[in-house]
Amino acid sequence: MAGPITGNQQPQLQPLQFGKNDTGNYSIVSYEAANKAECAALVSILGVQQGINYEITESFGKSRLTIHYPYSLYGVNPATDAVELWEFFAQHAEKDLLEASVESDIISTLSINNIIQIRLMLQSPTLDVNGNPNVTTADFSDGNPTNAVAVYQLMMAGVRSYPIEQPVLRHSLTTSNQYALRRSLANVRQILSTSTLVALNNIPNALLFNLPYDYSNNSALAYGWYQMFPNIQEIALLKWQISQEWQYGLWSTLIWGNPL
Repeated sequence: MAGPITGNQQPQLQPLQFGKNDTGNYSIVSYEAANKAECAALVSILGVQQGINYEITESFGKSRLTIHYPYSLYGVNPATDAVELWEFFAQHAEKDLLEASVESDIISTLSINNIIQIRLMLQSPTLDVNGNPNVTTADFSDGNPTNAVAVYQLMMAGVRSYPIEQPVLRHSLTTSNQYALRRSLANVRQILSTSTLVALNNIPNALLFNLPYDYSNNSALAYGWYQMFPNIQEIALLKWQISQEWQYGLWSTLIWGNPL
């Protein structure tokens, strides 16, 4: 009489799965065993580290252990593997109208004395019999009295600010805990020229936007990119995101020096 048919009781490795999504490469490793206890024991044997997703499912007398690795186990080095994204946008702000000499042509024609006089008159305005600002060019001794009157009347009518947009460039890198390159803090709180920014960060030519290359005629001011501290956070189990931002603007060379 034939004996009972016996199979391999050890958990068996199943066909491998791997691929890539918007957060990078991943791998899925599966084992099948006779019962869930063997699958549970296998989790400890394999040394599955905290944070790696796994699940055990039962179906028709068999149990399957599926382990999801947030990086590649097959052919792609997780120490250098990452998904990179570039963003270019602007932050909106309101600037005191009398401080907008760079952005506004009419404000740039005013002298320091014009601006001081306008501020004093705004604090204690005088009105004519019709309730309109009582002001003439004689109230301004230098600069551009005609434009000073126009600006004062405009501000008395309620226009006190000038809208500005500050361009911001953001680079986001999504990777796993296996990534070997730590983010450098070099050039943090420094002003970079656009050329230096492109060269140091390997900004690709295929991006669907152009970076500004402005030139200042004022030797005390220079256009450039202020490099902020990077933002580094764990966005999912064993998944990390490193974000770096640069703010574009016109900077004082007295305070910041010439852009790098």
